[in-house]
Amino acid sequence: MKKLLMGIGALGLMVSTASADPDAPIEATINVDGERECVCELRGFGTGNLLDVNFGEMGNRGQAQAQNLTGLGLFCNTPFDISLASQAGYLKLNVNGATQYDASDADAMSDFESDGASGFAAGLDYSAEVFMGGSTTGLIGNTSQILGGSANAVGIGSVPPQNVSNVRLRFDTIPGSLPLIAGDYSDVLTINITPQAL
Repeated sequence: MKKLLMGIGALGLMVSTASADPDAPIEATINVDGERECVCELRGFGTGNLLDVNFGEMGNRGQAQAQNLTGLGLFCNTPFDISLASQAGYLKLNVNGATQYDASDADAMSDFESDGASGFAAGLDYSAEVFMGGSTTGLIGNTSQILGGSANAVGIGSVPPQNVSNVRLRFDTIPGSLPLIAGDYSDVLTINITPQAL
């Protein structure tokens, strides 16, 4: 009988200790979490993000009216790098396999003089600038600074997240020192947007 009473007494002591101060605050910690995926989009760039810029009829040494691409947008909800990469590094004469009219590699970054037509140019430099959010200062530009190819891209890094609908691209020819050979001149310019993790 004594053993039974001692057990009840111990139980009573435990209960009274747990409820000793009814006004004491009780705290609990709850972790609240969620996730938003990274989204970077070029808007208004047409099917497959492909657009065309046409300088039209150029002057004797490549003079042409500047061309602006407007109505473009950029949405990227994380910091990102943006760069321009030129395939050739200049507007190259399309010669349909007649390579004797090409400009040599050495001439392609100076006066673009044709290998097969001395005193004539087989290439033309041009500039390309990106303006964002109504800015009057180009974010990046001037393809004459690169030799062509993604390894020589011109750009800037660590642009903050953007949600802008008034992106503008401005293109202009840079007249050369020699008259151009008649024909079509072209290049492929790629805009690269690379999201950066926070």
